[in-house]
Amino acid sequence: TFNHFTILPKLNEKEIYSAVKFQADQFIPLPLESIELDIDILEETVDKTKYFILIVGIEKTILNKVTSLCENLALIPERIENELSSLGKLFTYSNLGNIPDTMLINFEPQHTTLYFFDNKRKLIFNTHTFKLGYEIFLKELSLNTNIKLEEAEKILNQVGLIEQNGKIAKIIKIVLEEFINEIKQALLFSQTRHNLLIQNFSFLSEDKIIKDLDKFLALALNINPIQLDLTNNIKLKN
Repeated sequence: TFNHFTILPKLNEKEIYSAVKFQADQFIPLPLESIELDIDILEETVDKTKYFILIVGIEKTILNKVTSLCENLALIPERIENELSSLGKLFTYSNLGNIPDTMLINFEPQHTTLYFFDNKRKLIFNTHTFKLGYEIFLKELSLNTNIKLEEAEKILNQVGLIEQNGKIAKIIKIVLEEFINEIKQALLFSQTRHNLLIQNFSFLSEDKIIKDLDKFLALALNINPIQLDLTNNIKLKN
């Protein structure tokens, strides 16, 4: 899926969609006729003249596949959302809105996505995705030490980045530096573009697959790791 945050003047619905289509053409590398677009007005600016808007796009073929899969399972999809949109809903339907300004890290096998949460506005205002995930760390350790992937996985999980005077961190130094630089650039963007200094971060995914990754990042970035207690903060209904 494709995401884009933008600020638009307060227009009527038809004018907004026209403006959104123009912007979507700039950040979606596919013909717009093959894309399903949706917008979410996140907030009104202080002077009440503009909207802060999230634009979401998805290929129609993918959307149709997801819809068909649901229907084949005898489920009627009422709403289909991407990761960013659903994460925003998580803050809406939970008691997590009281966390401080935080960078949320979703550490996936093949990529990592950063979400920036503004406590004052109670919303995610920026994201950054880059192609560095757990599998890259795994392969780097395996290649540099000439061991099997299974052994490398065990070492990352049990030894991690801090023990043995950071021996493992030195072996995968190049990947770690690239990972940290991506995060630093995103943090700098949030500070310069949005005037928000992020001093906390939290993993949304299972960061423990690399032991002490949170501690390593805390030292490298000079920001604080915090834990989100999802279990006790979701408002369950019947």
